Amino acid sequence: MSTPHRFIRSLLDLGARFLPRGGVVLLLGTLSARAISTCGLLVTAALLGPAPYAALGVYVGVLSLLSVAACGRYEAAILAVRDERDARSVVLLSQRICALFLLAVSAFCALAVAMGWNVPLGLPAAALAVLPLGIFARVKLRIESLVLTRSGRPRIRARGAVAQSIAQPLVTLAIYGMAVDPVMALVLGDCVGHLVAASILRVGNRAWREENPPRGRLVQHAKAWRQMPLPGLPNAFLSIAFDAAPALLAGLTLPPHLGGQMILALRLLDIPGFLVSFVAVPTLQRAIVEDRTPLRYTLRPVLRLAVLLGGTFLAIAGAAHVLSPLLLHTRWPELFRLVQWFAPSAALLAFINPLIELIAIYGVEVQAFRLHLASLFVLALCTGGLLVFGERVPSLALLIALAALARVILFARLLVAQSRIERERVARRA
Repeated sequence: MSTPHRFIRSLLDLGARFLPRGGVVLLLGTLSARAISTCGLLVTAALLGPAPYAALGVYVGVLSLLSVAACGRYEAAILAVRDERDARSVVLLSQRICALFLLAVSAFCALAVAMGWNVPLGLPAAALAVLPLGIFARVKLRIESLVLTRSGRPRIRARGAVAQSIAQPLVTLAIYGMAVDPVMALVLGDCVGHLVAASILRVGNRAWREENPPRGRLVQHAKAWRQMPLPGLPNAFLSIAFDAAPALLAGLTLPPHLGGQMILALRLLDIPGFLVSFVAVPTLQRAIVEDRTPLRYTLRPVLRLAVLLGGTFLAIAGAAHVLSPLLLHTRWPELFRLVQWFAPSAALLAFINPLIELIAIYGVEVQAFRLHLASLFVLALCTGGLLVFGERVPSLALLIALAALARVILFARLLVAQSRIERERVARRA
């Protein structure tokens, strides 16, 4: 049996064990959601054209950077807490920190609109006005998704993903049909899609909230999990900054018609990475947390995942090469060519996500902080190289791929070293 087939079988075995009768349901639901989302994306792209997507890339990049800091990273402790009532307290703690954060962001956005800071970003003022709502929607969806991962209810997560994939393009097209600015139509569609998914997950978590009242003072839980804001928050922020860099560079350095095509290419390439983060990573998280699996054993399925991702992106690049002539005389003439150029960097970025999760689970985030800084430094050097070579898309694709490769090597070395330390510790005890 080939390596990709072995990985799929082992992943489904984990799903059958830790998500009873739901591993396949989650996978199929996620695939359905992505298929619907991709169709909706192509329809909206055909109607709106490429230019609005350049501004959307900048908006989503800023939104992602702010969202990761909204709860002080305390939401990451939801899966690590042993007792359900303590987990409920951590959820409340995360929500209250987020409320304070949203107040600060709202005041800053009002100042930014008054000062006209949205102009250099290429965003309408209304986009900054709804930024706090977008942060709330993303944070709410993440918290509810973590609670469902903890309780092992994949059907509701799949249902929420499908609802989001349907609501987002429909809302975008409806708002655009009312003669609203296309950038605002995309922004509001993204926001409403996340709110719809979060609402469905919230209803699914209602019984868990009723059965598990919070225990203890929130201050006590904040002290108990103080490693989440430090070093957890800086690590998460730097990781998101690296992931958001391609979209931000596309929206800020390329002409709108070309930057928009690059944003859409990145969104199409994000499909395999989304499947990894939505299905494979939560399944591995639950297996590791419940079984206390040693790191050396969890590296094996992750390596198989790398082989599977490599084959998937190679197939995507080949299909894009064949289909590229079909778009030569449309408003998206460079789309499939961009898919080919950015497939290597997208594959590396998708593979980094499981490595980051392993680093968080096995408690080596202090060492990882230096690697986050080093990888961003490499990306900054690559960006400087881009300015030297000129704002050419092939140069951007190559430099991002090199920076992502350096990032994979740094984190893989850290995990292998930590695995060796664990093995030596077990040998000394024996």
